[in-house]
Amino acid sequence: EIAGAQIKIYKGDKAEGTAVESWTSEAGKSKELSLAPGTYTFHEEAAPTGYLKVTDITFKVNYDGTVKVTNVGTKDAKGEDNTVVTDGSTIKVTDKDDDLPRKITFSKVSLGGTEIAGAQIKIYKGDKAEGTAVESWTSEAGKSKDLNLAPGTYTFHEEAAPTGYLKVTDITFQVKTDGTVAVTNVGEKDSKGEENKVVTNGSTVTVTDKDDDSPKAITFSKVNLGGTEIAGAQIKIYKGDKAEGTAVESWTSEAGKSKDLNLAPGTYTFHEEAAPTGYLKVTDITFQVKHDGTVEVTNVGEKDSKGEENKVATNGSTVTVTDKDDDLPRKITFSKVSLGGTEIAG
Repeated sequence: EIAGAQIKIYKGDKAEGTAVESWTSEAGKSKELSLAPGTYTFHEEAAPTGYLKVTDITFKVNYDGTVKVTNVGTKDAKGEDNTVVTDGSTIKVTDKDDDLPRKITFSKVSLGGTEIAGAQIKIYKGDKAEGTAVESWTSEAGKSKDLNLAPGTYTFHEEAAPTGYLKVTDITFQVKTDGTVAVTNVGEKDSKGEENKVVTNGSTVTVTDKDDDSPKAITFSKVNLGGTEIAGAQIKIYKGDKAEGTAVESWTSEAGKSKDLNLAPGTYTFHEEAAPTGYLKVTDITFQVKHDGTVEVTNVGEKDSKGEENKVATNGSTVTVTDKDDDLPRKITFSKVSLGGTEIAG
């Protein structure tokens, strides 16, 4: 028994005049009426969402209280006969699924719930990602995706995840005749060994891409004010926002060479243990490696011994730190000699 069918009963063989009875069907409940013997027309004013409306059916109430269908009606919107059965005094009328496409909304979000860009998604008919996709798109920042899908079983397949995110495994879902969606298989565990995070709410499917915590390639460049890579800077990288504990990386800069490191997403501190001769040591700089592999300076550090701020720049995954000249007096020796090379007086 389904809810939401708006039904009217008319006296005679047409749905004309004033209905002698009318009601809206309820889930799990049949409807009992008292009808005098004679001919009547069963008219469905409106079918429940997701169902086809039956055409008018004519039936006769006999004097013994039994019912007989005298006209099954014209064919429905599918070109099929109405399905109607009588049993004694009971009439059973079947509403068929309308099989029309339903508007289904897909939302691809980060763990923070924000719509993310760059997820390459395909929808396949059936419980496997096989054959030709019925829909495909690339997610956009701040935007969900609306599709029209007929009732049935489908597979959500993420061809590629955005940079910095894990790809979800295939998820099977069902579009119901009432336009709602149910996940029937959440999929295999992801590369972290965790289940996919997928939620449905009515006709909306929200799939979460988890952060990819794998190390990212980060480049450090130690330069002078002229932008040339300099040698001799002793550098350490610490996990967290302070230069405490054991450094996760350490090296001494080389002339003309940058340094490539693999750092997992998170917060780090750049600490210059010693500057090359003739340069000022920078103060500690805090930076963040993001899940997309880019770097952001979160604290440029205290002012240096000149009372100036550190000079640090980021560009994608590259961090460039400039050592300034220390401007300290240098010991210079002058020698005044003769052509023979002997120091001369006066």
